[in-house]
Order: sequence, then structure tokens, then C-alpha cells
Amino acid sequence: MEYFLKGALTMNKLMTIIISIIFIGIGIFAINSGDDIAKRCTIETKGTVLEIIEEKIDNSNESVDHKYYPVIAYDAGAIKYEEQSKNGSNPSKYRAGQEVDMYYNKENPQDFYLKGEASTGSYGYFFIIIGILALIFGVRSLILGFCF
Repeated sequence: MEYFLKGALTMNKLMTIIISIIFIGIGIFAINSGDDIAKRCTIETKGTVLEIIEEKIDNSNESVDHKYYPVIAYDAGAIKYEEQSKNGSNPSKYRAGQEVDMYYNKENPQDFYLKGEASTGSYGYFFIIIGILALIFGVRSLILGFCF
């Protein structure tokens, strides 16, 4: 019985280490992918919100959520675009007729984001910090034999 308990405790410690490494990996991925759109979309312009499109999302618990997506009109060079934002919110952050600052991709002007909406991947730092703390705790407990 004692051997089984020692094995189970060691397995828990190893799982803590494995999960902490996964958290660190998720954090690194979030940081690296979070600012991809900000790297691609570097041309600043002004846009105007033409309309707000409502999307209804059915949940498994039979309730309905709503997300509101602005449709933006903007000029990219000599060409006018009208595109729906990929970022929705509830409640809507925008209203029809509102002027917004935005950035678009010079290579593909339909690829854009509104100022303040590009993910910086900052939540990735949270995952990394939690992962490092768990890794330190897991390695320390494995080496020194502490239980948790």
C-alpha cells in the first residue's frame, strides 16, 4: 500500500510538471500569435461604421447569446471597401455613423482591425507565469519529496 501511495504521489508531481510545461507552451503561442494581425496590418486610416450586424449564438443550455459586428467603410489607396469586422462584442462597442481609427494590410486591404481590438497576446503572460510557478513547485516537490 505504501508503495502505491508513493507512486501515486510521484505521478501527481510529474503531472504537475507536464501541465506546467503545457501552460508555458500555451502562453508562448498566445504571445506569438496575438500580434500577427498587428504585424500584417500597418497602414492607418479612418473608417466609418455603416451598420451593426447582430449574430445570435445558440448555447447548449438553450439560451441565446448575441454578438454585434460593425460593418466599416474605409478607403485603402484609391479603392473604397465595406467590410464586416471579425471582432464582435456584446454590447456593441460601436454605433452607425461613428468614425473609427483602423489599420489594414497593404497587401490585402480587406484584412484589417479596429484600433484597440488587436490582441496583444497579453493573456499569454498569465499562462507563462502560472506555468513557471507550477513548474517550480512540481520540480521542487519531486526533488525534495514534498507532498501537495
